[in-house]
Amino acid sequence: MVCSGVSLGVLFDTYRAFIIELRVPRGLLPPMDLLYWILAAFLTFGILFLSNGGEIRFYVFVAIGMGMVFYFTLLSRVILRVFRAGIRLFNQMLLFFMRLAQILLVRPLAALVHFFVKFSIFIYKIVLQCLYPFWRFMVWLLRRMSRR
Repeated sequence: MVCSGVSLGVLFDTYRAFIIELRVPRGLLPPMDLLYWILAAFLTFGILFLSNGGEIRFYVFVAIGMGMVFYFTLLSRVILRVFRAGIRLFNQMLLFFMRLAQILLVRPLAALVHFFVKFSIFIYKIVLQCLYPFWRFMVWLLRRMSRR
C-alpha cells in the first residue's frame, strides 16, 4: 500500500504536468479533477484487493499516507520536471513533424495543383483560339440558314 501511495503521487504529478503544460482552461478543471479521483480510487482499490483481499483497515490508510509523504518529499520535484520536459519535447517533436509535412507534402502538392490549373487554362485558351474560325463559320452559316 506504500507503493499505492507513491503511484497516487506519480499519477497526480502526471495530471498536474499536463494541466500546466497544456494550459487547460479553468472550466475543464473540475471534470478533469473528478476523472483523476475516479482513476485514483480504482487504482487504490485494485491494489488493495490484490494485496489483502480488499480489507480496509487503519494501517492501509497509514501506508498510503506514508507512500504519498515519501513521494512528495523526495521524488515529486524531479518527476514533475521530467514529465514537463517530456511534454515539451513531445510538443516540439509534433511541431517539427508538422512543419516537415508542410514543407515536404503540402507545398509541393499546392505547387503541382497550381501548375495544373495554369496549364489547363493555357490549353483552354489555345483550344479556343483554334476553334475560333470554326465558330465564326458556324455563326455565319446559322445566320444564312435563319434568313431562309
